Amino acid sequence: MLRLFDLDSPLMRALSALMDWFVVSFFTLLCALPVFTAGPALCALYGAMGADRGEGFSLKRFFADFRRCFRPACLCTLLFLAAGYFFYLYIQAVGALPGQVRVLFWAAALFFLACLALAAVFLPPLIRQDPGRPFLSLWKSALILGIGYLPRSLAVLAAALVPLAVLFWQPGWFLGLSLLWTFLWPALTGRLWVRLTGSVQGLG
Repeated sequence: MLRLFDLDSPLMRALSALMDWFVVSFFTLLCALPVFTAGPALCALYGAMGADRGEGFSLKRFFADFRRCFRPACLCTLLFLAAGYFFYLYIQAVGALPGQVRVLFWAAALFFLACLALAAVFLPPLIRQDPGRPFLSLWKSALILGIGYLPRSLAVLAAALVPLAVLFWQPGWFLGLSLLWTFLWPALTGRLWVRLTGSVQGLG
């Protein structure tokens, strides 16, 4: 019975890993709170959940990745925010168009959003791999990988969007599960993200 609580026992290792996940989830959300820093926070999350080397989660390494990827990842985040604002204005303009023309413009908008979403799956891993990579080359590679590994990209996006889906369909459930979204879901999604994309060009 006492061996169950040894530091090297399976139970204690599982509890230690769970605590690491709590910490990395919390700090990922905390670092992403200014919104424009969401990109560096995701780079740090990817690095933390890819640390499958037996040493566990390191807060020092998390913030090292955050600082190292700050500039390129923030630029990407600002581009996504600008695209969101442009899409909002686009919706207002398209609403005034005739029916058939509106369908064509909606199709173009959805295609653009799909490209952004697929690229978003591979942008943080690529930035973390080489923060000094040229901006256009970075986006080109991210989009090619996002399309080339479409099932994996869609699985990562689906996992990331679960909280938003719950918020939209069942707001009461979302509030009731707030601890899950805060202390576990980012790490769970990050772990899936690394498992599905880490083997691609040595990103993990």
